[in-house]
Amino acid sequence: MTTEADGRRRGGRGGSFPAGRSRSCSPISRGSTRLVKALRERYPLVLAQHQGLIRAAVAAQDGYEVDTQGDAFFVAFASAKKAVLCALAIQRALAGHA
Repeated sequence: MTTEADGRRRGGRGGSFPAGRSRSCSPISRGSTRLVKALRERYPLVLAQHQGLIRAAVAAQDGYEVDTQGDAFFVAFASAKKAVLCALAIQRALAGHA
């Protein structure tokens, strides 16, 4: 995984946007505004853990992180299969981390 000048991390082997047609996946967490209020000063730590779990799943499927804001990610993959496998891995990782 490489880090761009703008701070975004690029997963995958080459760290570049998938050539040809790409598939995207935008995992978002429900209730994140409620969590910010409930966790207060602990939220940055929880957010960093959340981002780490998602970035690991994206990298495992050679995904490309296009953008992220808060707990939301926009990522692209070379195939729909890789996007779905990443989404499943994210769900499992978050469920196991709860």
